[in-house]
Amino acid sequence: MAKSHIDKTLTALAGEFLVAGHLCLRGYVASLTLKNYPKVDIFCLNPKNGRQAAIQVKTRRGGDLYHVPENVDASENPFVFVYIKQPEGPIDFFVVPSEQVAR
Repeated sequence: MAKSHIDKTLTALAGEFLVAGHLCLRGYVASLTLKNYPKVDIFCLNPKNGRQAAIQVKTRRGGDLYHVPENVDASENPFVFVYIKQPEGPIDFFVVPSEQVAR
């Protein structure tokens, strides 16, 4: 059965919130863009050294495919792929540099 637009949107938002939450638990300041910034889902700041990063999050709930843009520039932001097996089950996170995603 095909997922509805709202299901896809909620899955994407869940992944972004999960990544932001885990970053905060590790001492980073994470701010979601809520789709207001092209190719960036989360802005992240390390308050200890002032370094910043912009992150793209791609999430899937079940299934076997992530929606990744066709043309990824190797110099773009890193990606975090989130795999939600079941809402109450374990969640996998994969941090992948954009160079690898571009290949």
